[in-house]
Amino acid sequence: MTEIEAKILEIDQAKLKTKLENIGAELSFEEEFFAVYFDDSSQTLGNKRQVLRIRKEGDEAQLTFKAPSKHTFEGINTREELEVKIGDFDMMRTILAQLGYTEGLSMRKIRTQYEWNDVHIVIDRHIDDLDFIPPYLEIEAPTHEMLLKAAKKMGFKQEQLLDWNAAKVKSYYERKNDTTL
Repeated sequence: MTEIEAKILEIDQAKLKTKLENIGAELSFEEEFFAVYFDDSSQTLGNKRQVLRIRKEGDEAQLTFKAPSKHTFEGINTREELEVKIGDFDMMRTILAQLGYTEGLSMRKIRTQYEWNDVHIVIDRHIDDLDFIPPYLEIEAPTHEMLLKAAKKMGFKQEQLLDWNAAKVKSYYERKNDTTL
C-alpha cells in the first residue's frame, strides 16, 4: 500500500478540533499510541531509509515496514507501507530482539484521529520523554490532491506541509529547544 502523508507543526489543537467538527470530520480514535522503531547494529534499515516499527493504538497492535520515501510533491511524503496486525505487542518486541534488531526511537503519545472523505487526520500530542514536542497534525490521504484539499479545507497552505518522519520531528525540536535525550 502506498502511504501519502504530510505533517504540520505547532498547531492550535482546540481551534483545529472545532474546524474539523465544522467540516464534518468524524472522530474515529482518541487513545494512547505507543511505537517502537527497530534496526540492526549496523543501521542497515536506516542507511537504506527504511523503517521497521511496531505500534500499539488502544487495544490493537501492528508491525509496519516502510520503504524509502519518494517525494512527489514538496512537503508530502510518499512511500510504500506494509502493515500487519499482531496479537501480542510484547511478544513481537521479543521476536524482533531475538532476530537481532535493537530498539531505537520509542514514543508514547495521545493520538486523536478524524476521518473526512477517505482522509485520515491525526493530532499527535507526545507524552513522557518527548513531551517537549508540541502537538502537530498529520494528514494521510489516498492521493496528493486529496491531501492538499484536506489541508486547505482546514485552513493550511501547502508551504506548511512537511514530509518529515517521526525521527526528524524529534530532532527538529531537540535542536529548537536545545534538548538532548
